[in-house]
Amino acid sequence: MPPPAVEADEPIPMPAPAAQNGAIAAAYDAARLRILLSLERGEIDVAEAGRRFEALDTADPVDPHPVDPSSDTTRIPTVEPSDA
Repeated sequence: MPPPAVEADEPIPMPAPAAQNGAIAAAYDAARLRILLSLERGEIDVAEAGRRFEALDTADPVDPHPVDPSSDTTRIPTVEPSDA
């Protein structure tokens, strides 16, 4: 069954945040668990665990691999030759 039509002045329906961000939440939880396990095994100390939690909490969940602008390729539009 196709979704109902949306009138021009109606807001576009968006999926529920939980469904939309399920993969992000799972990755976040897995990262927190890895930090706790490293702390439990003695691989890192409490201060390092705190730094990792802080870095994790301040990271942008939408763009986990931001592009370095200095290494980004610039795209220049080209003009197609005309047949005339």
